[in-house]
Amino acid sequence: MPRGSRQRVAPGISQDDLGFEVRARAAGRTRAKRFPRTATRKAMQRWQDDQRAALRQDVRTQATTLVPGTLGGDIATYAATLTPARRTSTGADFAAWLTADLKDTPRAQVTLDALRGLVHTWVAAGVAASTINHRRRALVAVYESRDGDDPPVLPRRLKREREPEPEPRAADMALLDAILDGMPDHPYPNARHRPNRAKARLRFLLWTATTPTQMQRMGPHSVDLGAKELTKPARAKGRGAPAVTLPLVEPQGLQAARAWLRAFAWGRFDTRALSRRFRAAVVAYTRRAAQEGRLVTIPPGLRLYDLRHSFLTWLAERTMSDATPGGNPLVVQHYAQHADLATTRRYMLGAITWQVRAAITVPRSVPRK
Repeated sequence: MPRGSRQRVAPGISQDDLGFEVRARAAGRTRAKRFPRTATRKAMQRWQDDQRAALRQDVRTQATTLVPGTLGGDIATYAATLTPARRTSTGADFAAWLTADLKDTPRAQVTLDALRGLVHTWVAAGVAASTINHRRRALVAVYESRDGDDPPVLPRRLKREREPEPEPRAADMALLDAILDGMPDHPYPNARHRPNRAKARLRFLLWTATTPTQMQRMGPHSVDLGAKELTKPARAKGRGAPAVTLPLVEPQGLQAARAWLRAFAWGRFDTRALSRRFRAAVVAYTRRAAQEGRLVTIPPGLRLYDLRHSFLTWLAERTMSDATPGGNPLVVQHYAQHADLATTRRYMLGAITWQVRAAITVPRSVPRK
């Protein structure tokens, strides 16, 4: 019998047609268990508390068994210096290196061939190139924290895996605006209803390029309607980025910020629930267009994060002119809070029309001296 659609009833607890699925997360690890439909919420939350305590105890026990000076011990020592959020995000990268052969090996005796053999195992298993490069950077940070970066540490001699060229994921801003306009709305003073908050959050994401994680850390103080400015908090993703104050796009960005404030849409929210509401809005818009006999082209697999991609691509288009076909990537980089300009490149490529791209590309048939 299929389980049917899931509905979140409490943090870490979701319900479907067959019962409950309960998840407990702590110390960067997760455990899950199924409960029957007759189970009480108190019993499920008690199981969550017990499992969280057990997961934390497992991490403490493992840390005490790791010998200082070994690869596992030095990784544990370095991880203890990180913030909890950073430790959670890099926990999987560190755990990948703690194999039975390398965990208890003195770090000074770890050879380059051993590291390369482990990387070859990951490649053969189909691990993504970006994931392998993330693991390499995590190990480099461990070595540099113990040995410094001069002379070059051992993991830097590992060859970086070639990552595929990122494809721009962007939709037409007018289309996305029309999709969000079709969502249900409640007039003021009932602007704080849940559908209004979801609509306000989606429109805010669309016209400010803010990430859902950033929005949950923002408040009324982040928007200055008089100065028409928005203050984005610092980003911890990748190499991180500091907080920045940016002008709101007029009139759409200003309207989105005003609706976001009116709906009291700041604070913590369920990102997965907001993503489901966005997908439901896309389906509803497609059905209305079919009933009205209109032909609409919606990119397949449109995601919540594509709202940010679409705005940044649209912003890249606005920075372009006949004098500068390549646009100004620094504007997009500053608005997106990218630490590396190479990350911004995907949006610039998505904004360049195929005519301009053909004009600046040298055909292979042209002879070169």
